[in-house]
Amino acid sequence: MFDQLRSLAIFSKVAEVGSFSGAAKMLNLTAPVVSQHVSQLEKELQLPLVYRSTRSLRLTDAGEKLAVSARQMLDIAEAGLDEIIGEDLPPHGKLSVAAPGIADYEPFLDGLTKYRKLFPDIELTISFDDKIRDLIREGFDLGIRSAQTLTDSSLISRKLIDSPMKLVCTAEYIKEHGAVSKPADLQSQGYQWIGMPVVSKTVILQRKDNPEIKIEVARSISLTVDSYRASYNLAQRGNGLVSLSTIDSRVTNEPQNFVEPLPQWELEPTAFYAVWPANAGARSLTRHFLQFLLTEIAKNKSNEIQKG
Repeated sequence: MFDQLRSLAIFSKVAEVGSFSGAAKMLNLTAPVVSQHVSQLEKELQLPLVYRSTRSLRLTDAGEKLAVSARQMLDIAEAGLDEIIGEDLPPHGKLSVAAPGIADYEPFLDGLTKYRKLFPDIELTISFDDKIRDLIREGFDLGIRSAQTLTDSSLISRKLIDSPMKLVCTAEYIKEHGAVSKPADLQSQGYQWIGMPVVSKTVILQRKDNPEIKIEVARSISLTVDSYRASYNLAQRGNGLVSLSTIDSRVTNEPQNFVEPLPQWELEPTAFYAVWPANAGARSLTRHFLQFLLTEIAKNKSNEIQKG
């Protein structure tokens, strides 16, 4: 089939310019190669398509009919390519993104709103949950994942941001289990963690005043949920320790009943990555959206530095 399509494209050019040599020059082929493709079509159709002479070439009746069909085929193909490439058109089409539940808050939603206003012809579908999505099988163009979930080597990845993390629980939970003064006390005093399916059984804590001082702590998980939103809400109800990202504006801006059991210690930052199929080219909506995210993240960092 593919050889036939190539031969049809070559035959169409022969019909257009009226000679093998002229078609060969325009297609950057040799005249014998062009003649071979036309002869192959004639053999498959068992019909002559051109009458040849040393000085001229004339299409047969079958050749004229096939030339019309071949030209229509090429016109449709070229129109399709132009629509996809759209060099002079604003970005348009469909884009499907798998984002973690933590992205269902500022500033991602603000950035998403800005993107939609800038590019209204892009139809966006976004899944906000914390399941590890199979991008290829489920038809997603782009995924946003934490470093712990980068398991598919067939995908390309690029770091988006390092998110500071806070270890918190309610004051009532601390009263129930007793105050702690060092990381090891969390385990010895029976502190329970609200876990996610992909989290490890240990966590790294570092000193706020000297991040070079780190300690690995085993965490006891008695409650596992597959939603960041659920872990937040359950922790607010006194169900245990939870690690929250400061990307979530509620953690830094809104009043809440969370406290840090170890005020001098913090969790290591969590890296978030964009992942996408390897065949998403530079002109794809996948890369277009990714570049927008990277630009917005860079702007936010610059603004934070200026404010600081």
